[in-house]
Amino acid sequence: MPLWLGGCAGLHHPRRWASSPETILPNGCPDLSGTYGTRATDAYPANAGRLPPLNEILGPGGLSDVYKQGKPWPVLPSATTASFTSERNWLYVRFCDDTRRAATLRFKRKHWWGGAIEGADAMYSYQKLELGPALGINGARQPSFALPYPATKGDVSVVFLSKGQDGSLIVNYRTVHVDLVPGIGIFGSTPGSSWWRYPPVESTRGIRRGVKTA
Repeated sequence: MPLWLGGCAGLHHPRRWASSPETILPNGCPDLSGTYGTRATDAYPANAGRLPPLNEILGPGGLSDVYKQGKPWPVLPSATTASFTSERNWLYVRFCDDTRRAATLRFKRKHWWGGAIEGADAMYSYQKLELGPALGINGARQPSFALPYPATKGDVSVVFLSKGQDGSLIVNYRTVHVDLVPGIGIFGSTPGSSWWRYPPVESTRGIRRGVKTA
């Protein structure tokens, strides 16, 4: 099933968090390179509930495992920073904590035909959202940080990542309700959506791609 479907209703979104036009890679995807704190500093809407840590959103309970639980998911519950590195069709996210433990996630771009998943923890695709270019990753069915919307059989959850003009990482979690209209096609509406912003921080640790020490 595609990450994003035509016919989706417009969403309320934080316009002041618009994506930076200068952070686009040659393949059209946003360049998320940088180091961010794992604690959100802002949310939209303001009553969206608790602010989930970034390592929770990008954890096994927040994203869909392409291996269907067939391999361990790199996790680091104590992570305080997340360093993003883009390299061709790969995105590496290295979580670190205050004791220098680390865990690295590997995301691979999904082509129209899917593509090989070998070596990836999850797959992403390029999307154009209300705030600008974003990476879309299939989400879990109903993680703990989701809006209080009752998941139904036709629901799909997606996590979108983009970079704000102030250098922060912007995360949008939304639930898409899928409908099949006979003779017309597949359409989606969005009954639930939350946005969180994670601040850029100074990084004194280099990123070692493909290394997991926790």
